Amino acid sequence: MLKVFVYGTLQPGEANFPRYCAPYHPHIEKAFIPGKLYQLPVGYPALTPEPGWVEGCLLRFRDPNVLGKLDVLEDYQPGRSPSLNEYQRLQAPVYTETKTILTEAWVYGMTPEKVAQLGGTPFSGSRWTANQNFSNF
Repeated sequence: MLKVFVYGTLQPGEANFPRYCAPYHPHIEKAFIPGKLYQLPVGYPALTPEPGWVEGCLLRFRDPNVLGKLDVLEDYQPGRSPSLNEYQRLQAPVYTETKTILTEAWVYGMTPEKVAQLGGTPFSGSRWTANQNFSNF
């Protein structure tokens, strides 16, 4: 089973979920991951490995081919120099709301250097949505 933690446009209710995730009927679970969110000027977030917690969703897919499609969306190519990738795909621990370890999953994170290069600004909350007044849960 393919496990991916999502925190931005791939979450249910967000712009990229219908095209990249919904056709594969993932099992969806609210989850948390250590890190910090940044808002990028292009309209989507970035997760960096800094102190804090980020709320999102753990998606469990039966079809492992989904990962290749997500790599294209996230501008990640395995084996390419990390400085040329927009996001880095990493295995990371994922937690429940009570911060108990749930599993390990793939997550697309960004280096602080790439966030700075793209003009990212710290996000004030722990859960990103395109419409900050909207909640999927």
